Amino acid sequence: MPSCRALAGLGLPPLADLLEASSIVVVPRRAFAAVRDETDDRVLEAAVEGAANYIVSGDDDLLSLGSFQDILIVPPGEFVGKIQL
Repeated sequence: MPSCRALAGLGLPPLADLLEASSIVVVPRRAFAAVRDETDDRVLEAAVEGAANYIVSGDDDLLSLGSFQDILIVPPGEFVGKIQL
C-alpha cells in the first residue's frame, strides 16, 4: 500500500478507489453492546470480524474505550503519527 505522503497528491476518486481495493467486506458473527450508541457497536463488530489493528474515529464514545479486544481506537491525527510516512 502506498504511503500517506504518496497519497497526498491523489484526488478523492483515486483515493476512494485505493481504499476500496484494499478493503475487505465482513459479516460480523457476534454482536456487542459495548457503547451507548448501537451504530458504534456495529463498527466494533466489523473491526473484530475483520481482525483490524486500528479503528480510526473521531467518535467520542469509541475513543473513550481506547481499545476493544486488542484493537486500538485512535483519532485520525494520532493514527497518522503512528503510520510510516
